[in-house]
Amino acid sequence: MNGAHAHLLLNHFPIIGSIFSTLLLLGGILNKSENVKKAGLLFFIFTAIITAPAFLTGHEAEEALKAIGQDPHALIEEHEEWAETGLWLTMAVGLISMFAYFSTQKPYGTKLIYVAVVAGLLNSVFMTYVGNTGGEIRHTEIRDIGSESPE
Repeated sequence: MNGAHAHLLLNHFPIIGSIFSTLLLLGGILNKSENVKKAGLLFFIFTAIITAPAFLTGHEAEEALKAIGQDPHALIEEHEEWAETGLWLTMAVGLISMFAYFSTQKPYGTKLIYVAVVAGLLNSVFMTYVGNTGGEIRHTEIRDIGSESPE
């Protein structure tokens, strides 16, 4: 397996992980379940960890596209810029979740859980956009037709 293959395997985790973690944490809040809240926070931490290799393998995916002469430079650059911001945003949500998980002061921990769920919602939307910009690189069928030049 090369870096491009690894990128294709890993790049869905930050998106799906952000959405799943947010829903899990929100479910724990609504059901007043400490165990489900903790699971949501742990899944945010896992998502933050897996986002790093997803991002780091992006360059190898770009090089693979260049090697086969299929590198739409503008689309790759846009995706790379959004992905870098997404990396830091996901890391921040993971860090907030880690503090919330290990917080021993209940009022402080409860506030951090609410911060984590709001940050998770924002991150889910953001990472979905990042994924879409990446998908546009090879999936021409999802590109905005009006922005392409006729062939």
